[in-house]
Amino acid sequence: MHPKHSTLLIIIIVFISPFYLLSQNQPGTPLAIKRAQGKIVLDGILDEQDWLGADVADDWYQNFPVDTARAAFQTEARLTFDDEFLYVSFVCYDDDTPDINLALCAVISITTKNDNVGFSLGPYNDKLNGFFLRHYTSRSTNGRHRNKRRYGRRFVQHLLG
Repeated sequence: MHPKHSTLLIIIIVFISPFYLLSQNQPGTPLAIKRAQGKIVLDGILDEQDWLGADVADDWYQNFPVDTARAAFQTEARLTFDDEFLYVSFVCYDDDTPDINLALCAVISITTKNDNVGFSLGPYNDKLNGFFLRHYTSRSTNGRHRNKRRYGRRFVQHLLG
């Protein structure tokens, strides 16, 4: 290779490398998941010390109609675990006005374009393998699911039978 070409190639690499490095996916914000020290009661009330001291995942972005806008009403997610279970909690906020997406969901059950929560659990940290978990009553209308049962603070007890 001609020395002039080598110098030009080195200059190009030096100037392009920072842009390439900046374009890489950055790791997300870490969320420390602490072991529960006390008993977690499945009652929908997050008053246990483990929930109060848990790191909070917030600052969410919506995925519809655009995926680059912050959600107008934020959700708080917390995780903890014990020897048997992984516990996940969501606190969802809104302004209590009628929701178009909720009405749309009740009619045609579009679960990917409504207000719902779920989480992905990727045990291998490869962004390829894992599980997506979502609570099925997030498709409810006025607290009622298709079977017309009322869900409130104790919906978890209903799920456990």
